[in-house]
Amino acid sequence: MLVGVTVSALVAGFVYMRQRSVFMHPQLLITECLNTIRPPGTVRLLRFIMAGPTALRVTAIVIIAGNSAASQIVKHKDRFAAVFMFMSTFIGSIRNFACSDANLCTNAVSMSLLIAESGSTKTEWRLLRKSKKPLNFITPGINPYLQDEKGILAMLESELPAKLFKNTPEAIIYYGAGAARADKQKVLKSVLGEHFGTKSIEVHSDILAAARGLCGGNKGIVCILGTGSASCYYDGKKVAEHQHSLGFIAGDEGSGNHMGKKVLQYYAYGTFDQQLKTDFEMRFGNDVAQVVNKLYHEPYPNRYLAGFVPLLAENRGHYMVENIIEDSLNDFFQSNILKYRQSWKKPLYFTGSVAHAFSDVIFSLCEQYELEPGKIEKSPMDGLMKFHKL
Repeated sequence: MLVGVTVSALVAGFVYMRQRSVFMHPQLLITECLNTIRPPGTVRLLRFIMAGPTALRVTAIVIIAGNSAASQIVKHKDRFAAVFMFMSTFIGSIRNFACSDANLCTNAVSMSLLIAESGSTKTEWRLLRKSKKPLNFITPGINPYLQDEKGILAMLESELPAKLFKNTPEAIIYYGAGAARADKQKVLKSVLGEHFGTKSIEVHSDILAAARGLCGGNKGIVCILGTGSASCYYDGKKVAEHQHSLGFIAGDEGSGNHMGKKVLQYYAYGTFDQQLKTDFEMRFGNDVAQVVNKLYHEPYPNRYLAGFVPLLAENRGHYMVENIIEDSLNDFFQSNILKYRQSWKKPLYFTGSVAHAFSDVIFSLCEQYELEPGKIEKSPMDGLMKFHKL
């Protein structure tokens, strides 16, 4: 009976593990066994197995889990009770092994997974459900440096009420601007948990979202050019290096708010010709004092500055407009991209509304600096959906 159960465990285990997408992490599964299996002789055997090929390691863990279940079965005389015990013990063993590491759970399959990719202006939410079409939602952006917990929670309750979801998402993976530090991640986890009622929540930086969404498993320089800007070197698994961001006041070169400052300066200092001056006033008025008041006394000044960018996008070809765009993006290349030694060998990946709108200038600068351009996507969400596929 024990042999039969073990063979059954092998078949059932491989099917279950394929469905749960844990083939990518046999090392973690075996490591968990090393922490739980006794006697020492078994441990030494497992250490030998662990050094072998992936197929051997996966097979070993399935056999171990199967035998663990089988040992419970022989205690039951009732056949149906024995089968039930086998299934519950075996599946429980695999589930516990698969969730023994936080990073492993990131790629594990949930029946419903809510992915959020947030910038300072906009947040894109995508609910993934097994064998169902994804659901998409758009809300205003979230940035814990510019909003407190109450403000974020009030926005979610207004723009994305939990009642929109038929069932509570089993897991949430949130990527966002201002979410790189542990204290900010703690704030966001608390808010998301309170709003959605979900217990399994991960919070990561927006640059990791860009890296996973654009690069997948490839190496490259990853750049965000939206309301703000950011960059990193991604080694195919993690953010290996990153350039410090000084935010919209002192940095954010190449971003929407950086270009917006230039637009405002050109207007206020009388640099614009009559065509662009008239266009500016038709869009934003001619009261510079009011503009300054909005910058210094109203919330989200970075969004407000980025709001000047459509004037640039809709006046392409004008030499002043082209100068602003190229100068701002060149500042980003100088302050970010060229600081990475890998930029001369690895492709450059870009995401964000500004990168998408002015991709031609980015390609031109890549050619000028003899750098290899990679993907330029408006949003990394489609790539993230593939990375966290159900």
